[in-house]
Amino acid sequence: MQDRVKLWEDLRCLIVNAQGPVLCMGDYNAILKVEDRPQGSPVEDIEVKSFNEFILDAGMNELTIVGSSYTWTNGHTCSRIDRAIVNVEWMFHVLVMEVKIELKELNNSEFKGVKDKIKHIREQLHTVQTDMIDHNVVPVNKEQEKELRKQLEKWNLVEKSAIRQKSRYHYNEKGRNAKQRSVDTTIMRRGGMLNKDQQIQIEAPITRIDMETALQSISDLKAPGID
Repeated sequence: MQDRVKLWEDLRCLIVNAQGPVLCMGDYNAILKVEDRPQGSPVEDIEVKSFNEFILDAGMNELTIVGSSYTWTNGHTCSRIDRAIVNVEWMFHVLVMEVKIELKELNNSEFKGVKDKIKHIREQLHTVQTDMIDHNVVPVNKEQEKELRKQLEKWNLVEKSAIRQKSRYHYNEKGRNAKQRSVDTTIMRRGGMLNKDQQIQIEAPITRIDMETALQSISDLKAPGID
């Protein structure tokens, strides 16, 4: 048990000091909750306490398992000891990648249907949540609500990205169509120039008296800002 506590501490240090997305996947030889041992000896708090504390302290989230509820068995005991945990950066990165893939597959006509898609998902979500309030919560309703929330979040990002892309396109088009005004070097050479004393004054360090003078010169109707 003590060796496992040291493992959690070593992993926590690696994850906390990591830069960017983190995915830790494999056989942890430990369970996280009572449901992880559907068959065998009763789960005690001491078995799951240190693992749960590590997950919480490291800011990790467990990915949803697909398939069987256990990953190891000896014929008498069934346990789920294999799992994948990720940090927030990994979840955001994957979500962004999913959105990018969706955007590549969308054309202009599909962009027009994004709002209808979001509206339809919201209506479905409302119906499921209403059923969950009015009746006993069943696993099917709970899983359906979770999936609808995921879909709604994804399509909201698709809509925002589409708006940004459209704005960027119009901005670039205006930039290409606008006449570029270059600096007239002749006018610059003929214009006024600083003498030696003025150049020295500009390069001189700012003093406390300079700052006080500048502040006192501000009108009562003005509010001094960062600039």
